[in-house]
Amino acid sequence: MKPKVAYISSEFALTDDLPIYAGGLGILAGDVLYQAADRKLPMVGVTVFYREGFFQQLINPQGEQQHFYEAISPEEAGLKDTGEIIKIPLADHELYLKIWKKEVKDPNSKNSVPLYLLDGDIPENRPEDRKVSDRLYERVWAPHLIDDIVLGIGSVRLIRKLGIPIETWHINDDHGGFNTIERVREYMSQGMGLDEALEKVKSETIFTTHTPVAGAESKFTKEEFMPVLTALFAEQSVDLEKLYELGKREWDGKDLFSLTVFMMHQSRKVNAVSEKHFDISKKLWEFIGEDIPQTFVTNAVYSPRWTAPELKEVWDRKDSDLKKAKLQAKTRTAKEVAEVSLDGKTFDPEALVICWARRFAKYKQPNLLISDIERLAEILTSKEKPVYLLISGKAHPEDVEGQKFVKKMIEASRNPLLEDHLIYVPNYSLDRAKELLA
Repeated sequence: MKPKVAYISSEFALTDDLPIYAGGLGILAGDVLYQAADRKLPMVGVTVFYREGFFQQLINPQGEQQHFYEAISPEEAGLKDTGEIIKIPLADHELYLKIWKKEVKDPNSKNSVPLYLLDGDIPENRPEDRKVSDRLYERVWAPHLIDDIVLGIGSVRLIRKLGIPIETWHINDDHGGFNTIERVREYMSQGMGLDEALEKVKSETIFTTHTPVAGAESKFTKEEFMPVLTALFAEQSVDLEKLYELGKREWDGKDLFSLTVFMMHQSRKVNAVSEKHFDISKKLWEFIGEDIPQTFVTNAVYSPRWTAPELKEVWDRKDSDLKKAKLQAKTRTAKEVAEVSLDGKTFDPEALVICWARRFAKYKQPNLLISDIERLAEILTSKEKPVYLLISGKAHPEDVEGQKFVKKMIEASRNPLLEDHLIYVPNYSLDRAKELLA
């Protein structure tokens, strides 16, 4: 069955051999593909092959985060060279992108769906352009216009190059938002007027918004954005100001172009990722003046991928078997945690174990758990009902505040009041997540 749905995402968390994910966005995208494979859904994924992926984390003896990158082996990551190359326009030259393919196989059914990846590290590009796809979110705090152009425009041209008959484009977060602008250009090149092209693109597009924070979307100054439009629509006569207005928003007293605002105008359906996020988003985007988002689809995971093997074997049996299997899984995990945790700590498998594992960023409030050490100590070190708190997560290399949160958490884990019941596990990853889920 040929794919009819293209799922566009800047992250896909599939394996640690291909660490092109930073957090929940990638987990969701990866599990969507696994579920699509399981259900034999006509879907294809598109992303960027970040040659060094997301950063790896080390903790020095002082409890400070350090970071490094490792080159990804396409062969070990299961990528196949399609032999195809596309080109996309930048403001003053063109960028060439190689196309890789990975079959995403469901571990149970052995069905698969394809994921295609765009790679700028090829001889056809200028030396500086070969680095545009080297690291995921390296430019997260600086302007990342080039990253969004590669994914957005590149995803459309990849699909056309491979001749895949897509009917619906699902854009997972706004990093792929240039996809819609490129399709507007396509329809206008076929003879449509701007308004007709905009409506046609809207009818084909679904958008998932993720941010719960005002101003956290992809946004650019007019001086940054307009040269991209000019290059993209060089062969069409189009009112570029109208396109700009569809994404314009005010931020810190300035007018900026927001890819999220543009996507909300240019999607037939916009969804949040939970009921709470839906309520927050309603207030966050009320200035747009439309009923946005219209609904929410609660983020979930593809359970066969995450269920501990001990539990899979007894899933349909009586409660006593489940309890025994759970203890076996926790016992195995306790041994694994002892090997990978900071300071070699582990937990008692018979005790209650709580995990907090996510990116260290201010809006996620990572240090709320340690805001009252005395109260936390009472809970964790109870003689009758002891509790262990497992913590894992990284802060972006440019997020100084997030790195301070990491250090504070590690300092708390070494506080004698907690009696080693708070355990920090460095370098959070897919494999670490599976261990912590047991």
